[in-house]
Amino acid sequence: MFLNMLEYSYISLGGTVVLLIFSYLIVPAKISRKRRAVLGLVHVSAHLTAAMVLMLLLEIGIEICIRHGLLGTAGKSGFLISLSNLLCSHFGFMNVLNDVAFLNRCHQSFCTYSI
Repeated sequence: MFLNMLEYSYISLGGTVVLLIFSYLIVPAKISRKRRAVLGLVHVSAHLTAAMVLMLLLEIGIEICIRHGLLGTAGKSGFLISLSNLLCSHFGFMNVLNDVAFLNRCHQSFCTYSI
């Protein structure tokens, strides 16, 4: 998966190369070049692994929401209704979040500003 991403996405390849160079440069100069390269590679590998795991968890979460009918439904958003019910059950004092219309307006305004 990672090699496929680097093979077909030049931006990812460029970002990885820049990250490797930067990680090599931030290791203290007192350490030998070989050890600096190894530490930089391990550091970059840890960051890339964490990013891949987080992307996978996000994808799994979205898939679960779609399977339960919380996302991808027509009409009033099932996700917002579920969120409202969840928040009201745990935090009863949040009366503003109980209003589904308010949540829909927040969702629509967020979607208009995200590019």
